[in-house]
Amino acid sequence: MKLLFMIPQFHDTWNPEYRLNSHVYVCNASHLVPFLSSDPVWVSCSKMSGPADAARRESASSVSIDALVDEIDQVMDDMRDAPPSMSDASRSSSICSGAGRRRRPLPQTPPLPPAWQSHSMQTGSSTVMSPAPMRRDAERPWPSVSRQSSIDSVLPAYTQRTEAEPHAHVSSLIGTSVDLSRLSQVSQLLSCILERKPLIKGSVVYPLSFTGRTLIETLTSMITQYAQVSPCFELDPTALEDTAHQLALSMAHSLKTQLYVHEADWEEQDITNDLGGVYMLSTDSLSTKKDVPGQDAVHGIHTQLFVVSQDIHVALSATAAAACMTAAEGERPTGIISPLTHCYSPTCALTHGQGCYSPSCPRQNAALAQVHVSQEMEPGESLSAAKAWVEIFPQSVVSSLPREEVKRQNAIHEFIQKEEAFLRDLQLLTLFCSKLQALAAPTPTLALPPDAPLTGEALTSFVEDVFGPVFTLLPRIAQFVDHMHERQREQGPVIQCMGDVVTRAALDWRTEYVSYVTHYPAALAHLKAECESNARMQRFVDDCRRYPAAGRHPLDNFLFRPPARLQRYHLHLESILKHTSEYSDDRDALQLAIEVLDEQCLVAQSGVEATEARLDMRALANQLTAKRLDDYIDMNLLDARHQLLHRSRVFRRPDNFEFEWTQLEAILTNQFLVLVKPRAHDDPEAGAPSSRRKLVLSRKPIPVVCLGSGGFDLAPTGRGSISRHWMPTNVSEMYPFQVWHKLHTNQSPITLYVCTRDEREEWRRALETLPPTSPHTFVRTDLSGDVFSARAEPSETYALVKDAPWARPDVTCATTWLWRDRVLLVAIGTTEGIWMGRYGDPPTLRKVLHMKGVTQCAVLQEYRRFLVLADKSLIAYDLEALVPSGQGTPSAAPMRIGGGRDVHFFSYGHVHATPMLVYAKRKTTETSVRLLTPQTSLDAAGQTMLTGFQLVHKFYVYPEALQIQCVRDGVLVSTPRTVYTYRFTSHMLVPLLSLRQNDERAHALVRQWEAGVVLGVFHDAERGWLMCYDRGAFFVDEHGTMVHMECTFQWEKAVDSVVLADQHVFACSSTHVEVHEARTGRLVQLHEGQDIQMLVHNDTEHALGTPPILVERVPFGTTQVQRVVAYQQRS
Repeated sequence: MKLLFMIPQFHDTWNPEYRLNSHVYVCNASHLVPFLSSDPVWVSCSKMSGPADAARRESASSVSIDALVDEIDQVMDDMRDAPPSMSDASRSSSICSGAGRRRRPLPQTPPLPPAWQSHSMQTGSSTVMSPAPMRRDAERPWPSVSRQSSIDSVLPAYTQRTEAEPHAHVSSLIGTSVDLSRLSQVSQLLSCILERKPLIKGSVVYPLSFTGRTLIETLTSMITQYAQVSPCFELDPTALEDTAHQLALSMAHSLKTQLYVHEADWEEQDITNDLGGVYMLSTDSLSTKKDVPGQDAVHGIHTQLFVVSQDIHVALSATAAAACMTAAEGERPTGIISPLTHCYSPTCALTHGQGCYSPSCPRQNAALAQVHVSQEMEPGESLSAAKAWVEIFPQSVVSSLPREEVKRQNAIHEFIQKEEAFLRDLQLLTLFCSKLQALAAPTPTLALPPDAPLTGEALTSFVEDVFGPVFTLLPRIAQFVDHMHERQREQGPVIQCMGDVVTRAALDWRTEYVSYVTHYPAALAHLKAECESNARMQRFVDDCRRYPAAGRHPLDNFLFRPPARLQRYHLHLESILKHTSEYSDDRDALQLAIEVLDEQCLVAQSGVEATEARLDMRALANQLTAKRLDDYIDMNLLDARHQLLHRSRVFRRPDNFEFEWTQLEAILTNQFLVLVKPRAHDDPEAGAPSSRRKLVLSRKPIPVVCLGSGGFDLAPTGRGSISRHWMPTNVSEMYPFQVWHKLHTNQSPITLYVCTRDEREEWRRALETLPPTSPHTFVRTDLSGDVFSARAEPSETYALVKDAPWARPDVTCATTWLWRDRVLLVAIGTTEGIWMGRYGDPPTLRKVLHMKGVTQCAVLQEYRRFLVLADKSLIAYDLEALVPSGQGTPSAAPMRIGGGRDVHFFSYGHVHATPMLVYAKRKTTETSVRLLTPQTSLDAAGQTMLTGFQLVHKFYVYPEALQIQCVRDGVLVSTPRTVYTYRFTSHMLVPLLSLRQNDERAHALVRQWEAGVVLGVFHDAERGWLMCYDRGAFFVDEHGTMVHMECTFQWEKAVDSVVLADQHVFACSSTHVEVHEARTGRLVQLHEGQDIQMLVHNDTEHALGTPPILVERVPFGTTQVQRVVAYQQRS
């Protein structure tokens, strides 16, 4: 049943029980609410048992409508007859009413009608469950304040807390219905869960006090939990957090307006979300005695406060119910918070808001959203104009201090103000970041907003790179500001010590602050690059500049605030120290803070320089381009170890086919010397920013390890040798110097010219004082020592010199294997026989086979056999006979394989998971390739014994084969011009590389290298087949198409052998060894030598299981000998 009636608008002479505008209202089972009105109306009540509660209780008790109308009429009569002496604070407690902050006691509440008094709220098993009634205690009146007396003279009267009235059992409060739209219930629950403790303000300790931040955070938590549990509110978590915070601020102002919350020292001060103010509850200030132990603190409750009851009501949880048992009775503030009220529609709760006819139904999020929009506060906005310390405090306090102390307090106050402004600027940056992310959020109508500057991974990367350090630094600065406010509150108005606060903050933020300053150049570069290439991002940056709180400052100014602020700390502390007495204890603390901050500035400065150098290398990597494929190599400029050493403009003198000097740019890093030519001015991109200008490689970059320099004393070129008209600049002389590639002995040096003698001297210092290269990836292990040096001087005549005992044998091959007890052994083949010994222990080498012309050797580990190709005969020896271990019996005799003396080379691997021995016999016009499988049996000891090899397949290659590698489904045959794959299923030789390539660069490279020699093919699971030529290498897929062109290899000089080991490619020539990364082609190491030869090769497409072994000729006394070395990766 509903009743419609009009309530006229009353003015200042009405009773504060209700203050309503002229609207149509409906009286139903819930409470009085505006009917067919979309605007929220704030209602102020003097007691919790007001007309709305009466209406609800009347509905629950089936009270007749006529009786209810009579009661309302009686209330209206009482309101008209009420005296007009009510204070503004008691007449309007609306959160949005904007009532003045007057500190006056609440007025006496007129008596309620008998009918309403008979329906007072009860706890326990009542029909409408609600917290205990909040009645004013007549024995504990509010502190009376005379109108003529000064407000500042009013102090709280502390009295002994009296015993609270008996409460029902805790179980009777569990599930009690809660309505946070009533300010009285908010205050009652707040008094139970709010954390209070002794706080200091002005050197006075106030028990049971709290800060504005504690109050705001507690109210925000209450509202957030209430909205999350209640089925009437369904807000996005982010929007709910902002809305609850703004609503908590409004609630706090309303509680303070009604003097339920007041300043501990009764000084007028706005409640803000900081630690500067100290507040108390009126119930605590009237009932607390300072010197009574145990009553100076109340532990807060940080747990779930509400649960859902009967699917539509919000009820107290068990913890909240237990806490409410301790609530003291007394006068409570009154008021209705309309954004938290339930819908007045009787069917809304049953339909869960679907089809509700109320335009302001809370289930449609209208009320809470309006609170958020209307009360949004601008980050970065100053709440009050900055004033000096002497302008804030009374003149009597200022005049009582020495002049130096006044200057010191002014400096401290300015320091705090500047830090507050710095904090607001950081908060403004986080707001800009949130707005950028909000632009990319999808809308219900569009999957992607049309004006989003960035989306997806690009947005994530930009936010992390530009705004990420802000979010890590902001909590540290906020904590520092809180500590400063606490010190200002505790010691104010005259602050004695500030150095300890700064020192503690500097030690806390060291990592975050230094990290921000170090990363700042990268963040700024990312922002500028994005603005140059993205018009929407530039528009967003312009919008940030026009933002009111930004003060017309660009976004990069706010990003620069932390680096500038770190340097300003020294000046602030110097100003405070200057006016600090020499007898003050704060001098040492200030000096220590200055030293800590100066040290952080030095560390940050070195980090900034490293970041800027890295950005220069990144810009250079983006600018470099090559016209010819031969000139391009991956220099890995983005590697952190890459450093830019010197960079300047140089010139090339015109030759016989040129008439003008060529302007180049020489760039020297710690790994390469690069000569580039800026793109011509008539190029369409010539007007682009310098960071986007392209630099074309003039020639292939020279690695530093291969770089030679000189000619710094050459005579300058002047007017006499060339016409002044042809000079590139207005200078009269050009100063030359030369650079060259050490391995390219057939090329003449490159002569470069600079304009001044000083520039040439700078290049001399840069080239002659190159820093040492990074530690080599691989270290060389000596395997032979001086074993192959001269044994004796010639004392008699021999028919053949090679038969003399003092003749030096030539090393031809080597291999390693694990023998008994996991001992690693090495076998070295020479033209005079086989030597065996422990790996890396040259004195253990012994000659075990005396045979001529050894060219290849290998170990069949599973069969305990040692294969030797000597004088074109392939023979298998028993390892037990060569290296006795005492654990086996050697066989009777060696096993000859192939039956003749025409084996050219062999390989051993697995094809279709079957062990396979492959050897080639070269003939005049063809090469015969034969595949054999081992034949085994068991000996008396039950061990596998090799009995022979069986021929399983044979095919021919025309004209000749250079190398054979076993792969998983066939064999790879390398010929002088290409590589073939041979599979047993097709019995055909198919070229691995296709002559027709899809990419133009790939096709040009194939044509260019078609005359090269194939040295090996290796397989990578991710990139495909790596085909190695004598000039370089590239990747192809299974169809023979070239892939991963960015990883094309270029040897520094033509090589004659290539092996793959430890994910690196070893390219060897007679004068040098190059080590490249197998997947990127980057040169990681280069070694120069004499008569270098690779002793091992890959029998399969996989990497070697052991380190590569080479032999080179090294000085030994007055002569040179061969030395066998292995390249092992540095641990």
